[in-house]
This record gives sequence, C-alpha cells and structure tokens, in this order.
Amino acid sequence: MKKTRGKLLLAAMAMQLSAWGSAYAAGPAYMHTGGRTTQP
Repeated sequence: MKKTRGKLLLAAMAMQLSAWGSAYAAGPAYMHTGGRTTQP
C-alpha cells in the first residue's frame, strides 16, 4: 500500500513539474502571438 502510494505521488509530482515546465516555455511564445488560447 505504501509503495503504491509513493509511486502515485511521484507520478503526480512529475506530471505537475512537466506541466509547469511546458507552461513556462510556452508562456512568452503565447504572449508574443497575442493569444491566451490555452487559458480561459
């Protein structure tokens, strides 16, 4: 049980990190194109 929970937490953390990374990388590009297309 503990092992599975740790794996899930690790996966969630990795997903959040990659999401932050892609948002940080795409941020300036979207601002330059003048579109906040991904966000409401």
